[in-house]
Formats: sequence, structure tokens, C-alpha cells
Amino acid sequence: MKKPIAITIPKPCHEDWAKMTPVQQGKHCAVCNKEVVDFTAFTKDALYKRITKGDHLCGRFRKDQLDTPIYATRDKGRSFAQAAAALLVPMAMFSVAEASGQTTPETIIMGDIAPVELPIKKYDSLGIGTLSRKQNAPQKLITITGTVTDYNGPLAGVTISVEGTSRNYKTDLNGNYSLNVFSGEIITYSYLGFQNREIKVGSQLEINVNFQKEERVLPQIIMGRVSTKSHKQLEKELREKKKNKKQ
Repeated sequence: MKKPIAITIPKPCHEDWAKMTPVQQGKHCAVCNKEVVDFTAFTKDALYKRITKGDHLCGRFRKDQLDTPIYATRDKGRSFAQAAAALLVPMAMFSVAEASGQTTPETIIMGDIAPVELPIKKYDSLGIGTLSRKQNAPQKLITITGTVTDYNGPLAGVTISVEGTSRNYKTDLNGNYSLNVFSGEIITYSYLGFQNREIKVGSQLEINVNFQKEERVLPQIIMGRVSTKSHKQLEKELREKKKNKKQ
């Protein structure tokens, strides 16, 4: 079972789409010198396949396509010609969408894509597809920022991971970090010489972590004169003490 993904755009681009030069898969942005792929007409299945190829992409998306789980599914009864046509639709969408005015700046987001791999839920691991099970309202990714410190100040290079996923992050030179998570996920903070910290994500948008210096309890040391007497000598002295007490 392939892991679901969520598409995020950490830094949206605000260049004018209408002024860009049309190319095969979208338009070319002269300001960034990048090809911007138009994903607005992609199905979820086509979107999943294109994003998971591993290419570094800059894309144009509908708002509802971002920050929501996307699964590797296949529509039943769909012909190869229909699937191919779905991939070709974005090339013909430029003039139609702009002429009709159906897409507005508020519903379209552009920028470099940062896909996030999500953990597989129990019903996914059992092979129960998204089409055959009851759909719950999709969770939204939230961006959490914060600073990690110790008793001396900010900590650089702290490993931050999201439990059950391959998402790993590091704090910068100032101890700051930013990551995308779902509510309910567990974030683990680890740094050499300190005990790991685990925090469950709720509604908070900022999590600051302070590593406390571990206090080690030293073993108790008892000082005194060492006896070199044998076991037999000690037993003899003990018997004599008991006899003296009786007398």
C-alpha cells in the first residue's frame, strides 16, 4: 500500500499568471526562470502519480488540492484514453479558464511544491480503498513553528521527526524550525546528551522546547576504617559479647 501524500506550498508565488509565456505543461515564469505546471484540472490519481515522481516542481493549484491527503487510487471502468485525456486537459485550460473567469486569484495558489508523506492508517494497510469506505472530513495540514533551547540558549541541529512518518527536520543556527503536521500527530525532539521530548499536536501553532540538563544521582559513598578480620574471628567476638551481656 503506497503512503498518501499532501501537497504544500510553503512560500506561495504572487507573479501574474496571465503575463507568463505558455509552454507545453503550463507557463514559463520569466521572473523566476521556471516552468510552472498547471495542476488545476488534474484528478487526484493523476496528481498523485505526477507529484510522486520525485521531480522538483513549481505548480499552479486549486486551493482544495493543497494540504489535504491524496491517495494512490484508480477510477474503476476508466479507459486508457480517458486517463490520457485527463493529463492533456491542463494544456488546453489556459485560454478557457482565463476567458471564462471561473478561476479567481483567491482560489488559485502557485509556488514550489513541498510534498509531505503521510502515515498509512489501519484501514489503508488492510487494503480498504478510499472509494469503498466511508469518507471522513479530510484533515488539514497545519504549520508549526518554534525554537529549541537548552540552559545555554538556542540549539542548532536538533533532530525533529514526526512519529510514524519519514518527515525529519533540523533546527537552524538560531534554534528555529518550521514543519507541517496534522492534528493528533506526535513530534519527537532529540539531541545528543539530552532525553528525547515528545509532544502531541493539538491546536497550537507554536511549540517551543527547552531541554533541561539531566541531573545524575551519584552513588552514596560511605567512608570508614576497613576491617581485615576473618569471618571466624568476627563470630568469636560476637559470641563473647553475647556471653558478657548475660553475665
